[in-house]
Amino acid sequence: MLDKSQKASLAPTGVELSHLSQVLDHFSSRQIDYADLYFQLSQDESWALEDSIIKEGGFYIDRGFGVRAVSGKKTGFAIADQIGLSQLNQCAGSGTFYQQRKRSIIGKNFKETTACQRCAAINPLETLSREQKVDLLYLVDKVARAERSSSGASECECIGDFMKRC
Repeated sequence: MLDKSQKASLAPTGVELSHLSQVLDHFSSRQIDYADLYFQLSQDESWALEDSIIKEGGFYIDRGFGVRAVSGKKTGFAIADQIGLSQLNQCAGSGTFYQQRKRSIIGKNFKETTACQRCAAINPLETLSREQKVDLLYLVDKVARAERSSSGASECECIGDFMKRC
């Protein structure tokens, strides 16, 4: 799982695990009890069909990360909407995390652990080719139009019935 996360979130930005260790080391010199990094990657794809013609399509990728640091009863957060070494260092160096405490954390190296996998680690956007997605879109349009004409129902009713069967 660590390998997949690394490839999806970090590799496209040039950030490596060793860089993350350096960022976390920054906290150990700041008298922080506990610190962690979390990453986000979301992808969205949309297609619009009107009168059996594809009118538009879109693909969006959103990456970001957050840093959390805990010192005693205080917690500080910093977030960024781009993943990069300079952004990671900037968030780690944020004044939000400077706390005056008398102890420091001991850094631990990253290690891969086996987690309970609750769902398949696949990206559904990558399961079909662009051509297969377009073919599926036309098929849904064809079925919906046939259902609508045979039942006399409105377009919204037909789509609702179709989605219930899927």
